Amino acid sequence: MNRPSQPSGLSDGNPLIGELIAVIDETVPAVGAGVHYVLTTAVTLSATDVDQALSGLFSDTPGRKRPFHWHKEGPAARHRITDIILEHGVVAHSRYQTVGRRGQRKARQLLLADLSTQLHVEGVDHLIIESVDDVTNGRDKRTLLDKFESSGGVPFVYDWRSKSERVLWIADAINGAIHDYLVHGDVTWFSQLTNGGVLEGEPKHLS
Repeated sequence: MNRPSQPSGLSDGNPLIGELIAVIDETVPAVGAGVHYVLTTAVTLSATDVDQALSGLFSDTPGRKRPFHWHKEGPAARHRITDIILEHGVVAHSRYQTVGRRGQRKARQLLLADLSTQLHVEGVDHLIIESVDDVTNGRDKRTLLDKFESSGGVPFVYDWRSKSERVLWIADAINGAIHDYLVHGDVTWFSQLTNGGVLEGEPKHLS
């Protein structure tokens, strides 16, 4: 079976622009016949320091090349990345819609538009979105352009990168903890993030 091709136009390895960096990831926990479509953005003032800390995340498994993915990791890796998030003052904003299996595309557009407004208010310099595929990335771009069309254009740098960019692991970890909370799984990690001020509480539901 052929592997799907990598999306075009990714910005992997390019410099981070500015001081306030945001990263976005999605999770889709199943709830009965439908899903919670969740989009979360994590904001940090010290992205370079976070990236450096993440470079040692798998020091106990030298040579590992596979990127971090919450649901494929054991407790040790989860503990280490949660500590990094807490130690570096990451703040996250999460939104979700409860939709049918076919409603995820529209949910993503609505949630991205809402979160982009939040990022503008906070003065984010650079938004990094985890790449899905060319079609989804194109819809993301149109959503951002449409959202800020009447105000002179998107007010921050934005691009799409693959999971090889370590800073995206932060959003993956936070979304993993949110996923587990929403499906009534292990709430330990979600509780640590809320108690540590990373999250204000459960994701905000948008109708």
